[in-house]
Amino acid sequence: MGTCQGTKKTQQKKPNLEIQIPNNDNLENSRKSQNYQPKSAIVEKKTPASSQRQSLRSQQFQFNSASSDQALKSRFSTPMVDLKNLEQDQVRTCKHKTTFKMNATVKKVAFSKFYSVQQSKKNSFSKIPGGSILVQHNMTGKLHYADILENTQITKFYVDELLRCQLQHPNITNVIEILEDKSQYIVIKECAQGVPISYLESPEKQASILKQIIEIVCYLHSKNLIHGALWLGAFERNNDLVKLVDIQSIFIRHEPTNHDAEYVAPECTLDSTIYTKERDIWAVGMIAHNLICGRYFKATNAQDIIKEIEQVRIKKHLHLDNSQIKEFLEKFLHITPEKRIALQEALKDQFLPKTNEMEEFDKILKRNQKLQKISVLQQCLLLLFINQFEEQKIKYQKVFQNLDVDYDGKISKNECLSLYPDKEEQINSLFNLLSLKDKMDFQEFLVISVDRTQLLTSQNIETIFNLYATVKKFLLLQTLVNLYKSRENELQEAFSEYDHAHINFKTFETLLTDLL
Repeated sequence: MGTCQGTKKTQQKKPNLEIQIPNNDNLENSRKSQNYQPKSAIVEKKTPASSQRQSLRSQQFQFNSASSDQALKSRFSTPMVDLKNLEQDQVRTCKHKTTFKMNATVKKVAFSKFYSVQQSKKNSFSKIPGGSILVQHNMTGKLHYADILENTQITKFYVDELLRCQLQHPNITNVIEILEDKSQYIVIKECAQGVPISYLESPEKQASILKQIIEIVCYLHSKNLIHGALWLGAFERNNDLVKLVDIQSIFIRHEPTNHDAEYVAPECTLDSTIYTKERDIWAVGMIAHNLICGRYFKATNAQDIIKEIEQVRIKKHLHLDNSQIKEFLEKFLHITPEKRIALQEALKDQFLPKTNEMEEFDKILKRNQKLQKISVLQQCLLLLFINQFEEQKIKYQKVFQNLDVDYDGKISKNECLSLYPDKEEQINSLFNLLSLKDKMDFQEFLVISVDRTQLLTSQNIETIFNLYATVKKFLLLQTLVNLYKSRENELQEAFSEYDHAHINFKTFETLLTDLL
């Protein structure tokens, strides 16, 4: 069969290697579950030994599922991009993306092969008929939330939008994979076991929470996406990390509910189909008010709240108590939409905390100063580790957001140099490591940021290889292509250096230890 130790390929035509789904004899093959092959699931060829599985289960991972309000009137949002750009085959994914992010796909595979139900979550606020449950991946032990959605025209639209946008921001819930059968879709999302943000947050946390919320909305607006239904309950936090968990409202419009009605902008009481940045800015202002000062509107019924907002519009002002934050709130809560503050400008306000991650950025620069290049193949392999051992992400998220001056979800050389003008040579070297001209996204930033000596231990290398390798102990090219669809050509070129379209453990280990 030959090994793949870097020897040049001697035959032109590569065999067509199919991804094998592992046999889990100890799992029930429930036909009631979904039939679509998830992105992370399709590449897992061999169940790790129980000790390795336990090692993964002991890790702490992040995130939570979307929440919003009960299904009411279903109104589609206006698509931002022609959906014919979507590749619709047995695997549906966005093929024009240029990121190393593990893009979510829709796959046909038995749900029970890869997930076990841990707990029902009855209080789902989904706008699409269905429920939300807590599940555990059978191979990694990772907890996720699964939204079980009826297979309707609305659901299909929502799924297509998720595939098209592939939202990538450290403060937005990550859609990992989507399963489908004849009657329903299952949207698998990461779970951080966070708690909803409430009116009772401690004063020392309020400004930090608000800043992260503004950064999230800035990112959406940079993508020409309007949320339209922002409220406190649309976000959750795990300690200091805030996440937007209601991503459905970005794509599925609905009438105001008892939960989000008090965040509706005054102009939208005249026309509920108005979805502008200014609508979101007003909502951010109301979130700030309710977070810091308590609820503004006392009514609890959506209809009564809308009537109160109409009175605000008629009076042309919002009554705010004299306080040190009155001036700050008024920047968001101006009756005239055009006079509301731009969110990027609001982030400069002295009320919000300033972040300075100079010391951590220095460590990143130092960590990479002796490294020549990180190849595309090495980047993909390293991300397998980063996405399994996620506890490092929070630390580097803060550094990334400090560097992302325009809050578009990417950092550029110019942004880095504007903050650290005396480090031009080191910053250029950082981008050169990944062969990038000007911009890098959060996943690429993680590649050059994480402490590889802690991540690439012998035990971790063996565990991750077993997790993604075939029964015959090979990591297939096709496995990585399915994970990083947008890098298919580069990965094929990388594997052309070997005799086969796969690598064995020794090559896998060498590629990673070369990064130490």
